[in-house]
Amino acid sequence: MARGVRRNASGLKVGQSTSEKISLHGVTPVAQRAGAAQAAIGAQTGHLTVASLKVVLVAAGNGSGARTATGLAVGDTVKAVIDLTDETDVTASFEATVTVVNQIQQSATDLTGDKVLVVAAANSTTDIAALKTLVNELRAALVEKGIIKGAA
Repeated sequence: MARGVRRNASGLKVGQSTSEKISLHGVTPVAQRAGAAQAAIGAQTGHLTVASLKVVLVAAGNGSGARTATGLAVGDTVKAVIDLTDETDVTASFEATVTVVNQIQQSATDLTGDKVLVVAAANSTTDIAALKTLVNELRAALVEKGIIKGAA
């Protein structure tokens, strides 16, 4: 067997250290890759879950302006806004996507003295970008080792 291949009672071990170069299918041998792009990311479900919803009580106002909405983040999608005073849907009176952290923008509708319940979905753009980075890194590692060809 080659120098970097060892057999014992547990099985076959290829590469004795992370710096030892290995490859398959005739590609140039390389050492084990390492880097931030390989970091694990949280599980992604691809659909809205209760855990990804934010529910915030907001004091509405008279006309256009920013309203304090502690807990909302830039990019969160506003799913519903319910006026708790008269139990009506006032979603159309607020921005569809949060543009300022801990705030929601209200349009010209007069809701003076009313409390509204804002339901928003957490922004998942960052998670998708992290998932894309990880998939690309895994693909590059598999191509580099000769495990997959990478192109037709």
